[in-house]
Amino acid sequence: MHLRRYLRPESVRLELNTQPPDPEVELTSGIKRRLTESVFGEIVELLSATGQVCNERKLLTDLLNREKKAGMALEGGVAIPHVRTMQARSFVIALARSTPGLPFGAPDGDVSRIFVGLVAPPYDDRLYLRIYRTLAPLLMDPDWKNELLAARDVHEVLRLCEGVCR
Repeated sequence: MHLRRYLRPESVRLELNTQPPDPEVELTSGIKRRLTESVFGEIVELLSATGQVCNERKLLTDLLNREKKAGMALEGGVAIPHVRTMQARSFVIALARSTPGLPFGAPDGDVSRIFVGLVAPPYDDRLYLRIYRTLAPLLMDPDWKNELLAARDVHEVLRLCEGVCR
């Protein structure tokens, strides 16, 4: 399984448009909700650009409902919004970065800088879980993560993902 096979140039964003909240403002549940909706909206845009999404609005709702069940931010500045949904025609990945980082509820309290969106049809369990199991430890590797954060263009990001084969 080659990770690059599922990550397309149109589904990579080097800098999210969503900006972090003002550090002087208390992070209320409403601000957190709007921040999550904004980031997930951008992830849905990237996934939709592949042509593998049936309905963007419903996919966003599915991602938000999945987030309510269990937060998707991991330690080390990574968040993996993921869901199996009827809104996905096939398995697809989106990758986005936030240079300043966004408070996303990571267990370590750190901001998230790397966002990897995964969506698959509900019947595609094996591939979905296999890629998730490949990605999670990889995104915990500080060297690979730093290379990903330092990539200057989409093609550098894709080259980093070409080498991932497990």
